[in-house]
Amino acid sequence: MNNLAIVTQENPLEIQLRQTSMSLCEAADNVIIMSRIDLSDATDLVKTIKVRTKEIEEERTKLVKPFNDGVKAINARFKAMTAPLEEAESAVKQKMLSFQKEEERRAREEQEKAEKIRAELEAKKRKEEEEAANDPTLDRPLLPPLPTMPVQEVAIQSTHRPTTYGQTGAVSTVKKVWGFEVKDIAALAAAHPNLVLANEVEINRIIRGKGGEIAGLHIFEKEIIQVR
Repeated sequence: MNNLAIVTQENPLEIQLRQTSMSLCEAADNVIIMSRIDLSDATDLVKTIKVRTKEIEEERTKLVKPFNDGVKAINARFKAMTAPLEEAESAVKQKMLSFQKEEERRAREEQEKAEKIRAELEAKKRKEEEEAANDPTLDRPLLPPLPTMPVQEVAIQSTHRPTTYGQTGAVSTVKKVWGFEVKDIAALAAAHPNLVLANEVEINRIIRGKGGEIAGLHIFEKEIIQVR
């Protein structure tokens, strides 16, 4: 018997099980218990029904086992290919994220340095103006003061970009998302009984895009690399 026949056609044992099952169902419909003898007969009938149910389940298991074993074998073969790829993707994304974080840190330092230089120039200019205004040796005509010239801004061109475009049309972006870890399962159960099993899907739905506070959980924002 080929696999298609196993799925679409009844074998002789199945036919027998189906026919006897129908007979047992009809017998159960006709049960009327009026005496201890009737009760004894009903007991035998229930036992027969249980035995028939077990026989049917055993036959079903026997028929589907080759298919289930085949599915497991196929899944295992393909998992052996996808698992290393998933690890490789995660490793490359981590390197990309580390680079982006380092670039962002340098850009922040450059901006802070520019702000410091600008503040120092402004302080120096104010000091020179104050010293000139308070110097009695200067013979100044009574002319209106010259307009204050703004301090030239220190321009910093940062190379940091959260979005990167590949040569094949791929796009990677640093994205901030909310994550969590369980700190106190008792507090979580008391505040949110529906999350007592730490249902990750439901918790992520609650905190997605906004974070928040949930008793028993540590909610935090993290950066991930999203590639599309």
